[in-house]
Amino acid sequence: MWAFSRFVRYFDEAARHGSMRRAGDVLHVSSSSVDRQILKVEEEIGLPLFERLPQGLKLTAAGEQVLHAVRKWQSEILALQSRIEDLKGLKRGKVVLAVVEGAASEFVASAAADFHHSYPAVTFEVLIYGANRVTEAVLAGEVDFGLTINPHLSPGLSIIAQKDFRVGAVIASDHPLASRKQVRLSDCLPYKIVVAEPSLDLRLIVNQLMARASARPEMVASSNSIMLMKEIVMRGMGVGLMTQMDADKEVQAGTLVYRPLADKLIPTSRLTLCVNVERQLSLAANSLLGVVKSRLNP
Repeated sequence: MWAFSRFVRYFDEAARHGSMRRAGDVLHVSSSSVDRQILKVEEEIGLPLFERLPQGLKLTAAGEQVLHAVRKWQSEILALQSRIEDLKGLKRGKVVLAVVEGAASEFVASAAADFHHSYPAVTFEVLIYGANRVTEAVLAGEVDFGLTINPHLSPGLSIIAQKDFRVGAVIASDHPLASRKQVRLSDCLPYKIVVAEPSLDLRLIVNQLMARASARPEMVASSNSIMLMKEIVMRGMGVGLMTQMDADKEVQAGTLVYRPLADKLIPTSRLTLCVNVERQLSLAANSLLGVVKSRLNP
């Protein structure tokens, strides 16, 4: 049957790259070999899987259905392999998770250290995405679980744990605001502001905060990298608007200071651990999931 033939790999790569030639390069075969496998299956099922356009390949409706089934099948086979390894007691395999950037450096690095002690032979892959893309990856079965911010509830998405964080002022340890026990947004406005770039969900929360206060601060920098924002703040260039989660490592080290904004009605950033209800996790994935959960709900 075609579902168990080399077609699966050829079709998946062609869909991923939108090109027979690039798929062939990845698979180390000729583009004509890729095309032959796909044409053979198209003839078998009686429908085209791709529109072959001058600018590349475009999936047809049938092709999208086949791609969804193929990737779900591949995901289930990988999960099955992990469960078989668990039964053999080898504790080998790979755990894949998707996280938003702000959560990656603190929660995941800490969880990974404990995880490694229990499963030294297991590798894991951390994919950094925007909040919505994390949810999509979980629902599509591309990852074992996800750590995201303020997700929309969707059928098939199970929330395992959540923790709320408030946006506050993150400042250098020698900044004039660092000595204050309480800081309001109005206290930050005389200084230049460092904010997240609009592609990050943190920026949406900051925008809501600014709108409620009718504030128009002077921005010294914006970035889609939380790490870069912190570096700018540490150099005294401005006040960062982010959560304690984003700067926890530097706060613990004493290089940055976090002060929650004392203003009323500050929007919260809800860090959420989620899984696909239909996905059976391996023993190793369940273990890492438990470690991350324990850090959200200590």
